[in-house]
Amino acid sequence: MEQANSCMLCGAILKRRAKRCYSCEAAVEASPVQAVAKPMRVDAPASVASVAVPIQEDAVLSEKLRPLHIKQGIFFVLGLVCIVSALIVYLILLMRGAGGFIFFLLGGIAGGSLLGVSIQYRKAKKRIVGEHVICGLLAENFELIKYRPARTFTEEQVCVSQLRGWDRIRGSAFFQAKYRGVIFAFANVMLRQEGGRHYTTAKFLGQWMILALDKELPAPLLISEIETKGDFGRRARAQMEQEQRQVGAFTVLTESLALAEQVLTPKFTDFLLNPPSAPCHPSSHNAMHLFFMGKQAHIGLETARKLLVPCRDVRDIPALNERIQGEIDYIKKILDGFLLTNGLFAEDKTEACDREKR
Repeated sequence: MEQANSCMLCGAILKRRAKRCYSCEAAVEASPVQAVAKPMRVDAPASVASVAVPIQEDAVLSEKLRPLHIKQGIFFVLGLVCIVSALIVYLILLMRGAGGFIFFLLGGIAGGSLLGVSIQYRKAKKRIVGEHVICGLLAENFELIKYRPARTFTEEQVCVSQLRGWDRIRGSAFFQAKYRGVIFAFANVMLRQEGGRHYTTAKFLGQWMILALDKELPAPLLISEIETKGDFGRRARAQMEQEQRQVGAFTVLTESLALAEQVLTPKFTDFLLNPPSAPCHPSSHNAMHLFFMGKQAHIGLETARKLLVPCRDVRDIPALNERIQGEIDYIKKILDGFLLTNGLFAEDKTEACDREKR
């Protein structure tokens, strides 16, 4: 039986041979990635086919976005005019003792509807930019498997990493790809803690990656600069405290000292102590949270901003291309650093030999 496809943008199940999503009206044939309804595991086989996405020329894409810019501006101005006009009429009638609340209500509804249309045009611009710029650059730099700009990791996927003090997760820019023989998944992540009915505290804002390891690890390993839960089970607590040590600002916690020595090679330790600067804050230090367990490695990068998302004003396509490419280069530097560990990843042997020659 043929597996059902889902819309890349909203996740709605698509009918067979559908040309447009019934939910968000996104064009299916023009979409660069067709994501299946069942999420793909991060440790999927390396034979998964990559996605080839051509990048549209900047002039063509700008021309495609121009009518959306105009319509967004028109509906935004009309919405404000309706709301302000209704408010003025209501105040005048109120001063004359004639009431007039119904005029204000109708004007507010009309203005809100027009502003809603303006927001939809803005979302359409971001969707087009995501399809043709961000997804295209990802396909140029990685063997892209899946790209879902409105999705992120699930709570279950992040919860196993022993990061403390959060109970809600939000995010965006999820993609899955293959780089130098290693399959990985990436997304922007915001972890929040509820403090009341209308109060939440942001505990983590940055990027999260899950990498597929080449082999099953004998024990969990935690390397973190961020506050963690500090244990992987009450029974192993005393044993792990005996194997706890510091590497710079990092706390290393594990049941196996041999595993820590295997992972913390001199080159990888130097990478942790001198990590690449994030494109958002080149001069600032970004805290890292690493957790290895089973056949997965979790990487949390607290950069305090989102990556791989279009800005509000997407008219400057060349500047957007430059910014997104810089953020992708940062992700590649992080992945290159993790490939310095000793035999944990199924790195492509040809690429590894070429890198050593260089």
